[in-house]
Amino acid sequence: MNLHLKASNGQYMSAQGGGGGAVVADRNVADTWETFTVYDRTSTALSDGDQINLAAFHGQFLCAENGGGSEVDATRIIAHEWETFTISRIGGGGGQFEPGAQVSLRAFNGSYVSAQGGGGAGVTADAARVGPYETFTIEFAQATAGPYEENFYRIHLPELPSDIEPESLMASTKS
Repeated sequence: MNLHLKASNGQYMSAQGGGGGAVVADRNVADTWETFTVYDRTSTALSDGDQINLAAFHGQFLCAENGGGSEVDATRIIAHEWETFTISRIGGGGGQFEPGAQVSLRAFNGSYVSAQGGGGAGVTADAARVGPYETFTIEFAQATAGPYEENFYRIHLPELPSDIEPESLMASTKS
């Protein structure tokens, strides 16, 4: 599942360069750098209270540095505690999220992810409580095929000429 997260000022969260650096909330339009792949560690349907990992376009996971209390970046290739967030519906209510749901993200140490200034600047995980700057609107997105997926998961083999049997290739490699 892929989504965009819109800050309270209407700008989108973005992994700079598609990953590998800072996370900001200063984009007016959602494109590939603003699209995150959700890995739900709790259930198959994204729901209130689930623990999730968010991967940027190039495959790096969003990380609350030090588990929270600092900046958020997209620099990790393996998701552990610092790369895990609890997603919660603003106002409670439970259940699965629908497009337009307002949510917060809580880091490992209990701090909340915050779009500095409500958007237009960096993203940190240092808020003690949820306010407008810690409120994000979910927009579900189409899947994007980043270079990570293209290079490592989609392998295209050429077709063999019709007069060559695959078994004969295996036999010719044995000495």
